[in-house]
Amino acid sequence: MLAASSAARAAPDETGVTMRWNRLFDDLEGRSAQERRREVEAEVAERIRADRARITLADRLAAHEGDVGLVLWTGRLVAGVPEEVGAGWVLLRSGRARLLVPLGVVVEAEGLGRSAAPPDQAVRRLGLAGPLRSMARDRAVVDVEDRLGRRITGTIDAVGADAFELAEHPAHLPRRASNVVAERVLGFAGLLVVGADR
Repeated sequence: MLAASSAARAAPDETGVTMRWNRLFDDLEGRSAQERRREVEAEVAERIRADRARITLADRLAAHEGDVGLVLWTGRLVAGVPEEVGAGWVLLRSGRARLLVPLGVVVEAEGLGRSAAPPDQAVRRLGLAGPLRSMARDRAVVDVEDRLGRRITGTIDAVGADAFELAEHPAHLPRRASNVVAERVLGFAGLLVVGADR
């Protein structure tokens, strides 16, 4: 009898061994699931970073509703509602005025939301010449501020690929030969802001 009970004590408890193996397998499965979750989270985070890296200022301006302030490299602040966005420019509506701003002169955008329009839909392929031609067609009197800090008022006569012709005249007078004080050719690269009243 004593021998039988010692043999029972010496024999492995199959239930205990099975439970230990089950706990080990459960632990391994749990660790594996945690590792898979971490890998998925890391992949999602990397994709989010990659998506954000492709978002341009133009994409964000195109999605923005309401006023935004743009600090230009001269320190000047222009504000308005983005009305149109193109390849390298934004047209802001500020009361009755339209302000054409090349994005290359923008240092900071204030009040800009985090959302972005999809690039293919948000940013028109039209370059800076497009809105300048529109102003020329309207025969709008424009106020041009260049990177040198000069302000020139007049009417756009013609727009080329990288420059435009401006007949300088006082804002309160129509564009007539007798009112033109100078004819200038202004390069796009020198523009800071082009303002026009509608």
